[in-house]
Amino acid sequence: LARSFGGRGNIFQGWVRNDPDAATAWLLKQEPSGETVGCVAGAMPERLHGSDIMTAMKWLADLPDDGVMGVASQQGWRSAMNDMNEISYKTASDVWSVVKDQPWAGFEQFSRLADQTGRTRIATNGMAGFLDELVQSWPPGEVTSSFRKWSENSPDRIAEWLNNAPPSELRTAAIKGMVETLSQTNPAAAAQWRAELEE
Repeated sequence: LARSFGGRGNIFQGWVRNDPDAATAWLLKQEPSGETVGCVAGAMPERLHGSDIMTAMKWLADLPDDGVMGVASQQGWRSAMNDMNEISYKTASDVWSVVKDQPWAGFEQFSRLADQTGRTRIATNGMAGFLDELVQSWPPGEVTSSFRKWSENSPDRIAEWLNNAPPSELRTAAIKGMVETLSQTNPAAAAQWRAELEE
């Protein structure tokens, strides 16, 4: 009956609240569908409030990453971001450390976390404080690699974000990654960004 009315997502939310292990085991046995996406997105607030943030994020990261389940994880991330209005620099950094290697964790997921963390009432140094904290757990080489890959698909979006990001070791590593990509696709733009690195 729940399936015919599209209500299994609501049932899953209550189940996750009371018995997350059994609910997750059931979810993983289902044929991935749009309903699966709704289950994961709806479950994230329950996971966040029923446990701690890191447990919730590890739950999300442990879900399968391919196909529909990858989309479900992205929706779960969006749902979590909507529910994490006040998050410290350290907690946000720890959260990114858990999900950064997931195939669904791309630039949009990173930038949403960075922007949101920098705007909270407890963000005493804006986004700069978050980037300074994050570089402690996200090595510059990994940052460069990620931004090189992300720049292949969204160079303009990446450039816009970097133009607005505060100076930091992480931003420098990110620019290096974008320059590596632009060197192949837009040499003139690469030269401009390379000049900024050399200043």
